[in-house]
This record gives sequence, C-alpha cells and structure tokens, in this order.
Amino acid sequence: MKQFILSSFLSIFAYVTLVGQTIDHWESVISAGDEWHYFIGNEAPPQEWFEKSFDPSNWNKGMGGFGYGDNDDGTIIETTYSVFLRKTFEIADKSLIEKFLLEADYDDAFVAYLNGVEIARSNIGIAGTPVAFDDLPFTDHEASLTSGNLPERFTFHKSDWESIIVEGENVLAIQVNNYLISSSDLSSNFWWIAGLNTPNQIFQNTPSWFVPPITGFESELPIIIINTLGSVIPEETKTTAEMGIIHQAGLNHSDGEFNHFDGKIGIELRGSSSSWFAKTGYSIETRNEDGSNLNIELLGMPKENDWVFHGPYSDKTLIRNALAYTIAGNTMEYAPRVRFCELIINNDYLGIYLLTEKIKRDKNRVDVDPVNIDTVSQTGFIIKVDKISGENVGGWWSDERVSKHGWLNNFYQYHYPKPDQITDEQAAYIRSYFFDFENLLFSDDWLDEDIGWKTKVDIASIYNFFFINELAKNVDGYRLSTYMFKEAEEDGGILKFGPVWDFNLGFANADYCTGGGISGWVFSDFPDLCWDDGSQIPIWWQRFFEDEAFIEGLKMHWETLRSETYSTENVWQLVDSLNTDISSAVDRNFDRWNVLGNYLWPNYRVFDTHAEEINYLKDWLEDRLEWMDQNIPLLKLDTTFVYTPSQAIINPKYYPNPFSDILQIQFQTEDHFPFIDIRITDFMGRNVFTKKFSELNRNGIYYNILLDESLTQNLAKGAYFIQLSINEEEIGKQVLIKLE
Repeated sequence: MKQFILSSFLSIFAYVTLVGQTIDHWESVISAGDEWHYFIGNEAPPQEWFEKSFDPSNWNKGMGGFGYGDNDDGTIIETTYSVFLRKTFEIADKSLIEKFLLEADYDDAFVAYLNGVEIARSNIGIAGTPVAFDDLPFTDHEASLTSGNLPERFTFHKSDWESIIVEGENVLAIQVNNYLISSSDLSSNFWWIAGLNTPNQIFQNTPSWFVPPITGFESELPIIIINTLGSVIPEETKTTAEMGIIHQAGLNHSDGEFNHFDGKIGIELRGSSSSWFAKTGYSIETRNEDGSNLNIELLGMPKENDWVFHGPYSDKTLIRNALAYTIAGNTMEYAPRVRFCELIINNDYLGIYLLTEKIKRDKNRVDVDPVNIDTVSQTGFIIKVDKISGENVGGWWSDERVSKHGWLNNFYQYHYPKPDQITDEQAAYIRSYFFDFENLLFSDDWLDEDIGWKTKVDIASIYNFFFINELAKNVDGYRLSTYMFKEAEEDGGILKFGPVWDFNLGFANADYCTGGGISGWVFSDFPDLCWDDGSQIPIWWQRFFEDEAFIEGLKMHWETLRSETYSTENVWQLVDSLNTDISSAVDRNFDRWNVLGNYLWPNYRVFDTHAEEINYLKDWLEDRLEWMDQNIPLLKLDTTFVYTPSQAIINPKYYPNPFSDILQIQFQTEDHFPFIDIRITDFMGRNVFTKKFSELNRNGIYYNILLDESLTQNLAKGAYFIQLSINEEEIGKQVLIKLE
C-alpha cells in the first residue's frame, strides 16, 4: 500500500502544474549506491533518529542498498526486523530546482523523512504515525529492479518541498521494515532525483533505468488525469480522488480543459498477478459530490459508475485484452466495452491504459434480473471461477467432482449478489443448482434430450467461450477469470458462460504450461502439463467432450464463425484498427515504461520494437486459426479420463474454509495409519507450516485433526496450499484461505 504525505506541509496541487514546467534535465542528488549512515533494527533506534539535528556519528556507514546479498545490495547486513538509513545532501541554490522525485526500490515496506518531515511511505502503518522497528508490513513486497521493473515513484513539486528544504545541509532519512524476521530477503535502494531548470550539471547522473516524467503533450487518445489529493491509493477500499477527462475531436492537449468529465471518483488498486507489475491496474467508481454513486457515460460507453483501468505492461502489443473483448463482444451476449486512453495520476504520466467496463449486473452489462427478495428463483446470479484473493470472497467448493487428476476441488465464487450481501436462501439456491448440474453431468441420464445436461446450460455460450479462449490459447482460460451467469426462472433459468475477462497473458504471451506455441488445446492440455497448479480447469470441460452431439455442434458453429468474426481478414483488420487507435501514444508509453526488448514475466517471445510485437501477433493469429481449422474436425470423444481416488487418503475435507483461528481436517483411509504429515505452503511454494501428527482421533470411518490457534497464529492472512501425506504419498492438496 503506497502512501504519499507531507505532514502539515501537504499541498493539494492543481492540474495545471502539468504544464509550464521549466525542467532542463534530471540529476541524482542521492543515489542508492552512495555511502549512508545505517542502524540495524533489532532494537529501537533513538526516538529522534529521523530529525535533521540528530547526530548519527555512532551509526555504521556503508554503501547502499542494505540487505541480505540478493544481488541488489551494496552492504550485506545480518537478519533483522528493519534497517534505518540517513543521508545528508547539500543544496546551494534552491531556485535551480523545480521538482524532486523519490525512486524507491524496497523489500518490504518503508517510511521516508525529509529534514524530519514524513514525505512518503508504502505498505506499512498509517501516514503520519511512527512505525516501530518490529512493526510488520501489510504484505510481502518484492523489490522491482531485479525483475526488470521500475521502482515506485513519489513526485514532489516546488510547493511541496520548498518550505522543507533549506539552502545548505539537508537530510533524507528512511526506515525499511521486513515482512518477517525469517524473511529470506531485504532490500533498501532509494534515489533522490532533482529536476533542474539549468543546463549546468550540479549533482550526479541519473541511473541508466531512469525515465523522466512526461508532461505537456498532445494525443489522439482521451487524456485522463486523476488527483488523489495526497491520499494513498489503497487495496480493496476506495479512496476519494478527483478525475478530469480531456476528450474531443482531433488532438487532445494534456493542459486542456476537462470537457468530458470533471468530478469525484473512488479509486483503489486492482489485479492479482498483474499487481506485481510496475504499471498498476486500478478500479474506479464515479461519484457525486456527496460520495454517492454517479452513473455516467464515459467515452461513449453506456451509463454506469464502476470502471477498470487496465495497464498493459508485459503485453507489449498493448492490445491483447482489447482484442479479446472485442472479438467476444461480436459473438457473445455481452463482453466488456473498452476505450484506450492516456492516464496521469498525481502528475505522474503512466502511459496507455484501457478503460474497461467492470463486470457487474446491469441492463447494459450482465443483464440478469436483480435480487428478488420474495422469490429466490426470480433472482439472477453471476458466478466466477478465479483466484481466491481480496476481502470480499465467498462461495463453495465443488461437491465430489474434481479436476482431471483428482487432487483439487474447484471453488465457485459469488459475484452477484456479492458475498457480503447474498442471503442464506440465495446462496443455498445457486449452490444447489450447481450441485444438481454436476451430478447430472456425471449421471446415467446426462445425455437424455429431455432431462440431460444440455437442459441446464446455454450451449452456444459454451461454444463462444471455448473459441475465444482457444484462439488466444489463454493459459488462464477456464480456471481463472471465468464468469458464468444464471438467468431468473422466468427468463429460462439456464446457465450461460461469460463474460470473458483478462487475456493479457493470451495470444502467445505466456511461457509456461500450455505456452505460446501454435498447437494444442488449453482445455485438455493444461491439466496434463500443469496438473500441480493450484487453479485447475473444472472437470466439466472434459465431460463436455464425451458428448458426440456437443462436438458436432461445436464443429458447425466454428464453420459459421470462421467465415465471419473469426476470418483471418477480420481478425487482422481488428488488430490493425486497435493499433491505429493507440499509434499517437505508443512512443510516449514506451518512453515511460522501457520494456521493449526486455523479458517481462511471462513473455513467450521478446522483440525490440512495438511494430515487431504487432507483426508477430498477426502472424501468430493466422497460424493459430489455421491450426484450429485443421484440428477442430479431429476433436473426438475423450474416453481417457478415469478418476480413481487415493487408496491411502479418501475424501479429505477442510473446514471452515476460509478459517480464522481453528481449522478442522477430516479424511478417511482404507487402512489404519499411525501418523500423517501435514504441510502448508504459500503460492510461491515456500513452506510455512509442517507437522507430523500421530495417535489420530478416529470418529467412525473418519479421522479428525484439529489445528488450533496455537498452530495457526503465525499464518498471515492469505491463500495457501495444504497437503496431506501418508508413507510419503502426497494426497489431498487443496487451496486454504486464512482470514484475519
């Protein structure tokens, strides 16, 4: 969580400060590799350690950064809760400086002070409140530069710093806190960079990765400017900000009038794996002055109040999500509408973003009936299969039907009504519908024309969902960001697949599991290639392809779409059209984000120019379409899937899940075993809990193990894998959610 504060000196800057700057060039006043005073935080430093008047002469000196020797440290230090840094710098003439930047590359949290005034913090505590040496960050945060990303940037205009900095000696003091004392890494690299209005060199050169802020430009795209008024942009809870949109025929000027929207919004960070990228995603909510929701048309999209800014980063074409949503919108009942824009937040130019409709129930989005408090069958529902993260998570585990290799049940999440709003009756109703569908799918009557599985779902929506995910060879397809919606009974009551979401790793932009090659079906290959991944494809998809009539219908549907939406000519024209939309801003985007020619996880191919990225995408799409032409006729009944439960551990259950303090584990075995091993790992594969249990408590046919709060108290909030094993046979791996 990133916070920017200047204590009582915080100024609420005007948007017009984006223009009229007289910066000639940038120089490093302080570099991470300079010599700093430092104090190892295994105990508290003196209370006044960050004040300008403090004397650090009894502290150690060393070259920054300070850490555990993981390739980004100038001084290796011992394991610690925290490290405290001080660096003096001289300013001879303040009038030569227009702006300062703090470039922060850290692991895991920090607070920065300028001459005793807090100016920035990230991932820890409340702005303006001192942080103890052993306070824990909100979450594990990795440094950026070692993975090819840019540091976090904090911008300070003259009105922000002029009353703090003096001509003569000044002090930058920084506290860096580790996530856990047992953490394997700690990083503390900071640069204090000045924007000078003189061509003369005064300080040091900037680092090679440094990208100057971009201001005062013209664009054919809408320009969106957000001012958070000094507040943090948090995760999961929106903060109030101001947003202005410059949008007109012809060129838009970054210093132009807000002629499309000028008002309040709520804004928060968004994204899962994409949150690792330096170019962050955001969710916004347009608001009235009193904070209530404001439904408006944004850039020609129908009225609503919930929107998403997607920042393409590892996708160097910048168009993969727009491409997928547009194709899907031509074949499916609904797909999110999109508009490209250029985004500026707090005077920091962030490049090309995709303004996207957020998936929600609405007559212009997922058009199902709203909650009917009197008749649950007349309520529409939206369900998703996705990562289990965030605050508002709720749903249920699939019953007896599991992923292809039998080790993981699927978790279905409530999306509408929301988990914190759904009633017990509504939850029971939609769970029952899914249970009935799964049971029917694996029953003897599943192919019956009158009562079989096809009476429960919209087959055309399955076909269209299948084609867009397979065209993209979407490594996340079917198992993540997968939405389904159920109509009210009076509207047919059946389940439909869609809308689609999140294709930034599709279209040959992933180098793992199904990869970026031309050949292969994601729905059938992923369970074999990545059987141990914590997010698996529901077994439904294997079963669908045991229905001969389903396969024949899919082949005919492909023939129709291939002559229309999926023709190579149409797909190429769409790529060209999207590329033309962003052409005036592409160079500016990559000036801000210097990623061309560099590998960014999980790139399948890397090219030196944006034009090469686009040309490769077009060539890949042509080859992929031809491969699908050749292989769709070869699809046949899949009779290879046979699920045999373990003969050691049968039907393991974990409840409650999610849990807070106490977790109950229940399972059956065919024989008596004297002990069982339990291992819990995080999503990076790191062990966080291991224990061998003996003298197991047996209740009838079930064994029961209780993990009480004395065993779970060191587990931080988040998602984990839990694995049972007997006699070194590992069975029962499943996702586990720890709450506060």
